[in-house]
Amino acid sequence: MSVGKKILNVVSWIITIPVQGGLGIFLGFIASVLGRITWILSLTLMWLGITIGLYAIGALSLALRKGIRHKKYLVRISSTGLGVLIPMALLLVLALKLGYDSAVISDRWGPLLSFFAIVLGLLGFYLPGWFGSKSNAY
Repeated sequence: MSVGKKILNVVSWIITIPVQGGLGIFLGFIASVLGRITWILSLTLMWLGITIGLYAIGALSLALRKGIRHKKYLVRISSTGLGVLIPMALLLVLALKLGYDSAVISDRWGPLLSFFAIVLGLLGFYLPGWFGSKSNAY
C-alpha cells in the first residue's frame, strides 16, 4: 500500500469513529426521549439507538473500503450490541436500586455509563476486525 493510501485510510478512520459516536449519541438520546413511558423501555430504546448508530456508520464505512475482505457484519453487530448492553445493564441495576429519578443517576452515573456504552460499543464493533489475518487487521 502506498503512503498516500495509508494516509487516506488513517484519515478516513479518524472521521468515521467520531461520526459513529455522534450518531450513536444522537439516536440513543432520541430513543430515550421516545421511551419515557417506563425506565426499562427508555433504556432498551437507548441501547437499540446507540447500537444502530454505531453499527450503521461503521458498516457503511466497511462497505466502502475495498481492502477489507472479511467484513464480519453479523459478528460486528452482535459485539457492538453486547458492548452497549453492559453499561446499560449496570444503569438499570442502579436505577432499580436507587430509583430511576435519583439525582445520583441523572447527574453522575447516567452520563458516565452512557459514555462507556459508546466506548464499549465502538470497541465491540472494531474488535472482530482486529483478530484474524494481517490483510484484515482493521
